[in-house]
Amino acid sequence: GDVADGEGIPEDAKGLLMNAQILILGGHLLQVSDHVESFGMGSLTQGNNVSIVLMTDSQPETDALYNKLMDGGDKRTPPQDMGFGYYAEGSDKFGINWMFYNTLEG
Repeated sequence: GDVADGEGIPEDAKGLLMNAQILILGGHLLQVSDHVESFGMGSLTQGNNVSIVLMTDSQPETDALYNKLMDGGDKRTPPQDMGFGYYAEGSDKFGINWMFYNTLEG
């Protein structure tokens, strides 16, 4: 849904897609969003326009995957409770963007 009043949303993010989810074959979930520089994603360039999202089964799994994949990379958001779930993000040493998400239930 839409953010009712846009409070706390940076100007460059207003009107953009924050998160959309599509259930595809085999029960896999495809998630998409727009690239927003003010969210710490940097300038849009070929290579950083895609992020891989890992939906983990537990917080310890999130921590372990984050630490392994971010070794030598850019740890933008360390694993933490973000209100909507346990979340982390960054870029690996090859420049691939990763997001990690757990629903706080595991």
